[in-house]
Amino acid sequence: TDLVYVEVSPHVFEERRVQIGKKVGEVSEITSGLKLGEQVAVRGSLQLRGMAIQQIARSEETQD
Repeated sequence: TDLVYVEVSPHVFEERRVQIGKKVGEVSEITSGLKLGEQVAVRGSLQLRGMAIQQIARSEETQD
């Protein structure tokens, strides 16, 4: 399972697990986890991942 970041509203992304099928060069087939027409981040995903980790850490701090 791999992760992608799906744009749910302008400049707002959610992390989504997807299944990857065939790969041809730099193009990968997504076999599940996305709906037709959904936009995913193709650049900056490491930055989005870092932001997601920070959000999780902050929410855990407020729960303690």
